[in-house]
Amino acid sequence: PADLPSLREWVAAMLLRCRVPEVREEACAALYALARDDFAAEHPSSPPQAGGGGAAPGASAASARVPSPLHALVGEMLSLLPPAGAEASRSEQFFELLRSLVGRCPSCSLPDLPAAALFARLLQLQQSHPVVERRDAPELVDHELVGYLRLMRVLLRAQPHLKRQPVDAGGADGGTHLVVAIFDDLFRLPSVEEARRIGALTPPQCKTPRCRAAALALLAELAEREPANLSLLLEMLLAQQLSRSGHSRVSYMWHYAPAMHEKSRCGYVGLKNLGATCYLNSLVQQLFLIPEFRAAILALQIEPPAPASATDAASDLSAADEPGGGDVLYYLQAMFGYLHESEKRWYDTRDFCGAFRDCENLPLNPSVQMDVDEFLNMLFEKLEAGLGRTSSPKLLQSLFGGSVVNQIIDKAGRRLSERVEPFFVISIEVKNKASVMDGLAQFVEGETLDGDNKYNFEGEYVEATKRCCISRLPPVLILHLKRFEFDFDLMKKMKLYDHCEFPPSIDMAPYTVRYLERQEKLLGEAEGPSPADEEDGDCVYELAGVLVHTGTSDSGHYYSFIRERRAAQPGAHPWLHFNDTLVEPFDSSEIGKNCFGGVEPVVSWDVDTNKPVQRTQVKPHSAYMLFYEKVSAHAQSREGAPEAVPRGEGRDGARDQPMAEAEAGAEAEGGDSEAGATAGAEYVEHARLCSDAALSVAVPEEVAREVWAENMHFLRDRYLVDGLHFEFLLRVVRMAFSSVASGAAP
Repeated sequence: PADLPSLREWVAAMLLRCRVPEVREEACAALYALARDDFAAEHPSSPPQAGGGGAAPGASAASARVPSPLHALVGEMLSLLPPAGAEASRSEQFFELLRSLVGRCPSCSLPDLPAAALFARLLQLQQSHPVVERRDAPELVDHELVGYLRLMRVLLRAQPHLKRQPVDAGGADGGTHLVVAIFDDLFRLPSVEEARRIGALTPPQCKTPRCRAAALALLAELAEREPANLSLLLEMLLAQQLSRSGHSRVSYMWHYAPAMHEKSRCGYVGLKNLGATCYLNSLVQQLFLIPEFRAAILALQIEPPAPASATDAASDLSAADEPGGGDVLYYLQAMFGYLHESEKRWYDTRDFCGAFRDCENLPLNPSVQMDVDEFLNMLFEKLEAGLGRTSSPKLLQSLFGGSVVNQIIDKAGRRLSERVEPFFVISIEVKNKASVMDGLAQFVEGETLDGDNKYNFEGEYVEATKRCCISRLPPVLILHLKRFEFDFDLMKKMKLYDHCEFPPSIDMAPYTVRYLERQEKLLGEAEGPSPADEEDGDCVYELAGVLVHTGTSDSGHYYSFIRERRAAQPGAHPWLHFNDTLVEPFDSSEIGKNCFGGVEPVVSWDVDTNKPVQRTQVKPHSAYMLFYEKVSAHAQSREGAPEAVPRGEGRDGARDQPMAEAEAGAEAEGGDSEAGATAGAEYVEHARLCSDAALSVAVPEEVAREVWAENMHFLRDRYLVDGLHFEFLLRVVRMAFSSVASGAAP
């Protein structure tokens, strides 16, 4: 009937457009069973005798004109190649069925499509196929590419002479170009420019284990019993291994496994803990995630430090630590360059620790933990000295610098004394404070000077109020929560586990000198609400980072929760968890549970009652430093800053086609099942937010060269130091020995 769909439409609807994998599998089983009855006819036990019995010539001609179910099904499936758009992500079952059916055809040929023509067509489709698989999404398998590779292997097994077929008409004899083409799909590295522009979608074409296994099997099939191909393959493999001999960076790593050292799915690089350097790692990540600070540090022109001579090493003050802190600034810039460009999971801070010297000119001891607030002050002091010799001497003051004014005011409101002090960090009491707001209120509350403690003003002792309030707010406000105090009864340092909340946004206007003076003026004139000042709106801050301390006063660990500033959608600011080498997404709704401190209920086994009982214990983890960004300043900086250019997009904003196809396929695949929806949503989210979409700042050329030299070695080792590759090498070596033993040495 005319209303019934054609076989081609039915196959496309059931095997390519259907979103449910189980339905596609059942449809494949039904189609395979439909064609199975035709296998006996396609493989007759004895050829017909000329002039003998059998079917009439007319009947044979008629049957030849009518395609068999097997040939008809294979022909219709081949006409659907290549699958378009989202169909490619659902083509796994389609290609598995097609491979099984083609293998059943006599010599893998169809009446109107010989094996050689079919192989040439598959090869052309495979070579023109875009790069779909991503380094940062190992679950995204290019089923279309896997299908082409496995189909070509089936054809090579049935027609060995196809191993000598060139990729194109201009190819060399002996199948040289075919071996090289498949080899490139496995091992070709991108250029530095290509890698930086495209990102995770750069070559090689085969990245996932399933796709690489199919390509390696095809490459081994090309070399099987084909001396010319085997000789060429051995030459390329030997040259590949010899190219690694000059890279000694990983010689000390006996457990070297590149697959375990890839950059996190979030697109950010962690920092290695050298023993007790978690305070450094958590703080540096907070600073790096401030876009303006990162861009400014990377834009500095800094001369590399001169190598220390033996005389310098023996002296008390080496050239590397002359006043100015240039070494610390240089290695901080190098660290930012690695965090910005590296493709590895973590960066080793050994060089930075060696350049960071204390007052005794000793390098930072990685086995001794420091208070992160104390380290921040030391770091800023050294950076200020180093920045003084650059084109941005006031960088720290412009981003983190504010000022407080210490006032002494008498009862009549006269200012008896004022002293302005700069600050980078505001320290707030948390003991017996329900929130940071209570601590800030105490910060500006003031102290009454009366009795024997009256203030001496021009020889006269008067009652007065001594207070400290903020006179200038910085774009980035750092609040230090005083979680440690000295207990004079126990004569030891103790940690405060008090529950202290902090809001996602905070208005700092009530703690400024302008606001307090206006309030006092209104109280002196008449009662009533104070009118809002136009400048008060410039005092609103958003939470951008939380540095957490877990443990006790004697031992502990630091890590950070940081808000991603470069989210694509307005208002959508995902959070990340930075814990040394670990970088992972973080649910901001869990900030209170993980950062406010206090107590939490736990269930433990009670020996006396012989049953589990619930009790409370203090939370070892609580916020230690808070990073707030001024809302208006941050919005203006985003408008004036260079536009974030994700890897996978050009400078003009046009997306690369492979990236768009990959995301479209992931979105479409998301409806297959609950697990597929979760995996697809996670992939799209990571591709959108975590594909190293860093600001288009210019990393210093010297630093970029060094980073990408390591990146290229790492990307190459990623596919060479691998179990699949080792098994492939073993198979090729066995082929070579067999060839030598048979006298047909490659």
